[in-house]
Amino acid sequence: IRALKAQELDLYLAVLENMADLINAVNWLPPGILWSGKFSSKFAGGMGMISSVVKLYRMHGARH
Repeated sequence: IRALKAQELDLYLAVLENMADLINAVNWLPPGILWSGKFSSKFAGGMGMISSVVKLYRMHGARH
């Protein structure tokens, strides 16, 4: 059960990380594509920060 809970948490974190990456990537596309350029620099930076922190947490957790 514990292994499944750990795997479930890792999958939720992977989804969060990928969503933050997608939001950030689309925001930096040329104007006119989906929501490109609609978010502020602070929001885009926040999405990058969330993605990076989750990625580091997942990497750290994988070693333990």
